[in-house]
Amino acid sequence: MQMRLRFTGANPKVVIEGVEPQSARVSFFRGRNAKGWQPGVTTYRRIKYRDLYPGIDLSYAAAGRRIKSEFVVRPGADPAQIRLVYQGANRISVGAGGDLIVSARRSELREEAPEIYQDLEHGRVHLNGRYRLLGPRTVGFEIDGYDPLKPLVIDPSVSYSTYLGGSAMSAVTGVAADGSGNLYVAGWTEALDFPIAGAVQASNQGGVDVFVAKVNASGTALVYATYIGGRGEDRATGIAVDSLGQAYVTGSAASTNFPLASPIRSTLGGGRDAFALKLNSAGNTLLYSTYLGGTNYDVGTAIAVDGSGNAYIAGDTLSANFPVLNAVQTALAGGRDAFITKLTPAGAISFSTYLGGGAMTTPAASRWMRTATSTFHWPERSRARMAAARTCSSRNSMPADRRWFTVPILAAAAARLVHRSRGCWSRPTRSLSMRLGPRM
Repeated sequence: MQMRLRFTGANPKVVIEGVEPQSARVSFFRGRNAKGWQPGVTTYRRIKYRDLYPGIDLSYAAAGRRIKSEFVVRPGADPAQIRLVYQGANRISVGAGGDLIVSARRSELREEAPEIYQDLEHGRVHLNGRYRLLGPRTVGFEIDGYDPLKPLVIDPSVSYSTYLGGSAMSAVTGVAADGSGNLYVAGWTEALDFPIAGAVQASNQGGVDVFVAKVNASGTALVYATYIGGRGEDRATGIAVDSLGQAYVTGSAASTNFPLASPIRSTLGGGRDAFALKLNSAGNTLLYSTYLGGTNYDVGTAIAVDGSGNAYIAGDTLSANFPVLNAVQTALAGGRDAFITKLTPAGAISFSTYLGGGAMTTPAASRWMRTATSTFHWPERSRARMAAARTCSSRNSMPADRRWFTVPILAAAAARLVHRSRGCWSRPTRSLSMRLGPRM
């Protein structure tokens, strides 16, 4: 799958040019018609979109394993013109460190927090600035005070991007990061050959199993990756991580033999139950794992963890006997209600409650534990707990649905861009775009 980055409102006749020619040459031989072949095309260290916006140039360059982009805003130009639209993205968020995380169904792109500076008479001055979310798929930049009479440089970079999966369908549905920059992902896979390292479960036990993986901060290696599941269909929907690097995962299980450890409920109650589990920092031991539900249909959709290791699970339930304790609402009020359950560090229930009114109520799995409801009878007493869960989740849980992808080699891409700059890359529209994906 490809994502496409579109520069909304950009100059439709922008000139794309190569900068700093290199000695290497690349050739494109496609099909049997030699007239379409492109031998010996020059490569460049950088490519530049000149006047992408009035007074603003954009360039791309290789920087080790990374692709470095740079907006140069000339004196008097307005950086607020820059609008980046990630077509094909399901979700865009800004991480705790200021990185931009763009997620699609099977892919994730991470762009580092921008370095913003001006070169003045007395030296380089670094400025405070950040990504600004302007819509569901649209991003701009917010910059604190700067000298509009001097050039301004906005300098983000793609830190890494990688595939993760086997020969069958896989999807990432939750992402979290620890304080060292390690990335934790959870999702589901049908693959029998999903990459495994230091696993608590080394093989797929059913048609669809949960997977949990930890990737090092540079994106170069799996710290661990494991299947978790039984003979049925089991899917993760959210993941969080604590200060010790222990991962907390929720989702839904349809397996009667889902792997359990110190469970609250030891049998599948309905056709599908929510589950909650906690993995040790090495990813090879379940510290607890439990079904969470009643005798009907129950699904966990979001999870967060606080500084003490308490886990907060949100989801939806059709069960009239969902486990409740210290509840603000003790009974199912509609056909489907939301639920929130707090588990202690050992996996015991601290509180568990229905949340809903006389119609269907379901929580949305998103960066915050936001709750979408179609009822007007929402319990007032739930607000404080929902606010606490929202604060905790915003730091730890960044669910998404994707599989990762690679970025093409810049030298060849630059050659092709320059070679085609009079073709599809400068078509007369009010926006320009570039592909982000593995195909050249």
